Amino acid sequence: MATTLSLTTSYVGEAATEMINKMFFNAPTIREGNITIKDDVNKAWHIRRLAGSGLIAEPTCDFTPAGTVTITEQILTPAPFEVNTQLCKKDFKHVDWSSVRMGTGMNRTLSQDVVDAMIEEIMGHVGNEVEMSIWRGNTGGSVYTLIDGFLVKMAAGVAAGNKTTPAAVTAALVVAQLGAMYDIAAAQAWFNAPDIAFWVAPNVAAAYKQALANQGYMDQYQAGDKPLNFVGVPIYVAPGMTASNMVLSHKSNLYFGTESVSNINEVTLKDMHEVDLSDNVRFAAYALMGVQVGWFEEVVLHTAS
Repeated sequence: MATTLSLTTSYVGEAATEMINKMFFNAPTIREGNITIKDDVNKAWHIRRLAGSGLIAEPTCDFTPAGTVTITEQILTPAPFEVNTQLCKKDFKHVDWSSVRMGTGMNRTLSQDVVDAMIEEIMGHVGNEVEMSIWRGNTGGSVYTLIDGFLVKMAAGVAAGNKTTPAAVTAALVVAQLGAMYDIAAAQAWFNAPDIAFWVAPNVAAAYKQALANQGYMDQYQAGDKPLNFVGVPIYVAPGMTASNMVLSHKSNLYFGTESVSNINEVTLKDMHEVDLSDNVRFAAYALMGVQVGWFEEVVLHTAS
């Protein structure tokens, strides 16, 4: 009887779109829709704004240009990245799969549900790294160096007047710290944006809930969950954000760029048994991602230090 060769599952171009999207949507900030997603960005995307003044004038019989129009822009340039990893089929044998489905015994081909499980496992870990890169990516650092994330960009681009006094966030301080950010934004025109929100590190959300409990929220005190909302402004938890960091802006000002439908995208799962008789399975993926702030003057930033 002939030996059955191992499985190679490949997705290229548009066929890879579902896999690429799944990878990105494992990042909570993207999955929960807390920032603006810009697809079809393969090189650079220009975020432009027009500002005008003195445009209204008294009517005349002639066409007389009046006022000034200023165009400003930020550029979102996604960076290519690859995922190359290797799993051993034996590590998946603890689940309730038969040896045939695991590609052992006479039939060395992995079943589709095992392939899906392996991809799901890898996508979860990649999604976590995407989340970290979105917020704390630093091309000059030692980890998450693919792109500069929001915090690095904001630290450099947000003016001193839109930054609060750096300090660690605790349950005793968090209400005042959120209030200080709120007061800065309230004095600026963009404060009325319909999608204004806070983005906070997980420890900030925990501290805020504890503060509400300590204040006896709805006479519940420490019983029950507490809302993530500060005087009507929603608070989004950003797991990728560094501890005690907070951002106040609006969703339409924070952009994530990628190109999910592209011929440069590729996802491949390769059973290595037919190559070297091992029980290893290799996974490879290639995609793009990047982030950008539309207008730094519409951001209020709090950092730990």
